[in-house]
Amino acid sequence: MRRPHNEHLATLGELLEHQGFATFFFYGGYGYFDNMNAYFSANDYRVIDRTDFPKETVMFENVWGVADEALFDNVIRTFDNKANNGKPFFAHIMTTTNHRPYTYPDGRIDIRSPGGRDGAVKIHRLRHR
Repeated sequence: MRRPHNEHLATLGELLEHQGFATFFFYGGYGYFDNMNAYFSANDYRVIDRTDFPKETVMFENVWGVADEALFDNVIRTFDNKANNGKPFFAHIMTTTNHRPYTYPDGRIDIRSPGGRDGAVKIHRLRHR
């Protein structure tokens, strides 16, 4: 994503946008990391990252990003809005829970945070069922 001239590439975002889709890149972290905001914006995606989430929707966050459940709650809110408007949509969604320091909201699973990789995988699987 950091290479020069990485804008206007052939992407799913470009193909679907030309067919009338709203295209998104959702990220639970800060999109400026690793040039994600610039890359996805320049390749026909609307970028929505943790800075776009209403504070009251974020019950937990760490250095990498918000809890996956906060991310997905915000994704679903956006999808509901698009569905109500009758416009098709497509999204890439990048979560952060399964990344060091492997922290997540206490009480969600039987492994106390930080629970290492085992805890991160378990909470990730719980949320994405």
